[in-house]
Amino acid sequence: MPVFDEIDHIIPATKLKPAKLLSLKAGRWTIQLTMAVQLNKIFKELLELRDQNQLGSLTFDEIAVGVFYGTKDTLTDKYDILRGINRGANHAVSDLTNDVHLYVGSEFWRWLNDGEEQTQEWVLEGIMQGFKTAEESMGSLAELLTAFRTEFSQQFQAFVGSDQTIDWKAIIKKING
Repeated sequence: MPVFDEIDHIIPATKLKPAKLLSLKAGRWTIQLTMAVQLNKIFKELLELRDQNQLGSLTFDEIAVGVFYGTKDTLTDKYDILRGINRGANHAVSDLTNDVHLYVGSEFWRWLNDGEEQTQEWVLEGIMQGFKTAEESMGSLAELLTAFRTEFSQQFQAFVGSDQTIDWKAIIKKING
């Protein structure tokens, strides 16, 4: 069904929790006004189909919009608009705030893993392990990493130690809270 085009995952129901629909976004600039209004319409249609029992055996209690990085206070107003909240200009959107929830940065990772506080740190550890595994199978990534570190250090010098190590955990805390 086209109404599911903006849903990235269905989080299955468990004995303790109903299913949830998840729409993933990268960060604060991932959506613009036209997309925010369109998401509001699509989410409204999904909720109406759910309430009319027209989704077959699929039931869900919320549509979650998960934003990989950032904090709510750094997002554009487009994330409010997709939930039906107008901050200034009046857009043709429906109030979906009871059924569409927004989870951002560390809050998103925590929500995704049933409230586990350390989830974003575990994801970061997995990424770092991935780099180690890639080097073991492909050889040195030094040239690629050197270019990345140079660019990175220009933007995040406060997180680069005198020995050129990067404090990734402090960065993720600053970005995601």
